[in-house]
Amino acid sequence: MMPPLISEAEFTGSRAKEIAAEYFLALVAQVEPLIDRINGFNVQVDSALESDDQDSRTDAVSHQARALLSVAADNVNTLAAVAVKAVILPAFAGYTLLRNVIECAGVALWLIGPASSDQRVLRALQLSRESLGDQRRLEATKAGGKYAGLAPTDSVLRKLEIERDMRPSNTGARLMPPSITERLEEAEAYVTRHADHQEALVVFWQRASGLAHGRRHAVWNVSDARIRRADHVGFQAVIAADIVALTAHFEAAVNYLEDGVRMLEQRGSR
Repeated sequence: MMPPLISEAEFTGSRAKEIAAEYFLALVAQVEPLIDRINGFNVQVDSALESDDQDSRTDAVSHQARALLSVAADNVNTLAAVAVKAVILPAFAGYTLLRNVIECAGVALWLIGPASSDQRVLRALQLSRESLGDQRRLEATKAGGKYAGLAPTDSVLRKLEIERDMRPSNTGARLMPPSITERLEEAEAYVTRHADHQEALVVFWQRASGLAHGRRHAVWNVSDARIRRADHVGFQAVIAADIVALTAHFEAAVNYLEDGVRMLEQRGSR
């Protein structure tokens, strides 16, 4: 059974929605400074990231972290521009953008959050191996073939294995990364707590994923809807974004991006 639709009175003229809209604008003001910090970032001599990068030359730890945060920043800035400059509040596309923000910022935290340099380097190598596998799969698909996994003789894979084995603690370690869900669950350890009741990063990501993929229960539980007309199996509805729910996810995305930028700066400083 689907949840009941909201009433017409709740759909318009809600003080809660007005407050959410005002807070959304306040959050937008935080985005540009975060982008400036990403663009101005440099790894300092004798920092933790300088050491990490020496043993992850195929795809350096700092390069991967900064790239992930740049993707996150681009997505959150796009939603801000659409909502503020174009004056459009998308019913679903906003959650697609926010899902990307939460995922990329979360994976960046998972990558550079650990205090252990060995662990950060291994995680970078795991992400490189995952990316390589995606590229090889794409190449096989374009060629009309079936992807059978990375060949043990793949030259890039061999480079990653050599870099892994340069550190005794990582020698022979598995280069397949954990699932994205597991990565985001582990990233929670590096998230700043803003409230006792704060939902976990992976919860925001799963909910946004449901909306991005058009999952029916996610749509009904998060969006605003009004009955439009009946049809042969029930009814059709007009769906609109719930500004309160969207603002909550936007706030989470901005906070995770800030956590990631702060961690990048911390690991990249002496």
